[in-house]
Amino acid sequence: MTVCSLVVRARPGQLPAVRRRLTSIRGVEVHACSDTGKLIVTVDLPTSGELSDAVARLGDLEGVLGASMVYHYCEHEEAT
Repeated sequence: MTVCSLVVRARPGQLPAVRRRLTSIRGVEVHACSDTGKLIVTVDLPTSGELSDAVARLGDLEGVLGASMVYHYCEHEEAT
């Protein structure tokens, strides 16, 4: 299990569209957003590779100015 939280900055005039684009990415959830274009986002995916790919896609979305990771947690399953 891997999870991270980010602050995403978007163009304020494109906020509804950016929010839709973000939530279309597997594992991404938007928890809050401000009128100034800041969104609080989490990404929760099974592997760190999938998480990295999703986070990279966030920054490439139309209307996104930038994304800053705030928290990252990775739990590895022990081999049995």
